[in-house]
Amino acid sequence: MTDAGAAPPDPVGVRRSPLRRHLVSVLLVVAILVLIVLLAIKGGTNHRLPTAAASPSPSASPSNAGSRYAPLTTPPDHGTVKIDETGFENIRDVAGEPQVTWGAIIENTSGKATAAVELRITYLDRAGKKLKVEDFYERAAVPAVLPGRRTGVGGVTYLDDPAVAAVRIRVGTTRWWVEPGTPPTLAAGRIRTDWRDKGEQVPYWGGGKIGAFRNDCGTLYVTFRVDSSYRTVLSRAGVTAVFRNAKGRIVGGSTMTDLGLDVVLPPGWSDQSLRVKYGPPEDVDEARTDIYVYPSTT
Repeated sequence: MTDAGAAPPDPVGVRRSPLRRHLVSVLLVVAILVLIVLLAIKGGTNHRLPTAAASPSPSASPSNAGSRYAPLTTPPDHGTVKIDETGFENIRDVAGEPQVTWGAIIENTSGKATAAVELRITYLDRAGKKLKVEDFYERAAVPAVLPGRRTGVGGVTYLDDPAVAAVRIRVGTTRWWVEPGTPPTLAAGRIRTDWRDKGEQVPYWGGGKIGAFRNDCGTLYVTFRVDSSYRTVLSRAGVTAVFRNAKGRIVGGSTMTDLGLDVVLPPGWSDQSLRVKYGPPEDVDEARTDIYVYPSTT
């Protein structure tokens, strides 16, 4: 008995030639190649095999015109970004190095478009002369200001001079996009503050000083709740605290990026905590601290 898939036996006394088997294989390969060439010639005049057409990118798609994939230079309703409040104070770090902490509230007057804003910051001395600082201290990015909303931004700048007499903040480059439907939101609330680590030694290096210095003021921690309507985890969210004094005047600000950390915000709600690395100034009223959250730091 033979296997069903086995080749039939050679006739008795007849032996198949290996050369004949090889010749049949070669002819079969040649026939396949000829068929492919004929199909290629029929399919186009450039004698190339047809390739799949490239899919249009989101920015090239008319259905996404004006969306976040296609930034606009002007929103549909010609809204603008304006600066509502600013404030600053001169402070010093634990080693006594001069700094200035600043904060600002900006507003998107467009009712239809979200704004991504770059702020330009200038530091002036008592004579009105511009102070020289590192380039990155002269810019601040606000990745998303929702239509008709206000948000806060702030930071701390190291100085070569002992004090700043004025901090000027203006709106620089602004990009706009229109979200389809209702844009997702982030909201911070249930803000609580407490001081920790007072009197502890803090390792320090910079400005020609290396060592450990006593933290006489302590470190301010801000705990808060974030409610996110985003459907996905925001793995690089931005958080800014804006500080005010007892009269409600802005006296500084701090960002989570000062610590070099990534803030992760899941969908729904989550509890977050911000350690204020620099500042706040001595006259801060912690109960008036505002927290602002962005979907990303860039």
